[in-house]
Amino acid sequence: MKNDKKSSLKNGQESQFRFRVVFAFAVVLGACFGTNATAGPFGGKDMMGGRVGVWVNTGDDGTAISITGLDQKVSSANLYGELHYSHALSNFFRADVGLGVSNRSDITATGNSFTGQINIYPIQVALRVYPLGGFGLGKLYPYILGGAGLYIGSQTGSSFRSFTSASKTATDLNYVIGAGIDIPVAETIAISTAAKFYKIDFGSGKFLGLQDYSGYSITAGVSYIIPGTGAKKK
Repeated sequence: MKNDKKSSLKNGQESQFRFRVVFAFAVVLGACFGTNATAGPFGGKDMMGGRVGVWVNTGDDGTAISITGLDQKVSSANLYGELHYSHALSNFFRADVGLGVSNRSDITATGNSFTGQINIYPIQVALRVYPLGGFGLGKLYPYILGGAGLYIGSQTGSSFRSFTSASKTATDLNYVIGAGIDIPVAETIAISTAAKFYKIDFGSGKFLGLQDYSGYSITAGVSYIIPGTGAKKK
């Protein structure tokens, strides 16, 4: 009984912490809108693009899991890709929206009667902070970021013998932090790099008996600098 009370108290404290993180981010983001971004990185223009790289697990270790009748390929590192849109708010701030995907495990039952996989979909809303504003280091524009993430875990699967589905999903609202460097190489093209940490807790035993699916990604890609966009000078 005492353990149940402690667990409920801990879950309540974690929920309050997550709410405060999201609320603080929303306040900062709202304060930045409407400011002059014409002198910021890339002339205050919006950017959109994609990045690919690696996802490294820092949560529960699934590589040692053994379930009778199942062959699950859970690795500590996986391919990760994401699409992002970055809106200029001021000389030093950008609002960043990202949608990513990483395959965490492939599952095959004995005799190949069942196949499935577990994917993680991070949906992030973050604030980028460029400490040097529009100056940068030559053509390098370093930034840090922090914000909220809605993390969706999806297990998909099917049984070929009985034609039944074994799909399920789980969600978690938590935080994302990171840093990166933007490098303009042409008037409308930039190289984008990012390293992010994602805190993900789906609860006990959601997928393969694991709870903590936290991890970090290291990615690089190309961004399109959109002419005629960004915050307007008042």
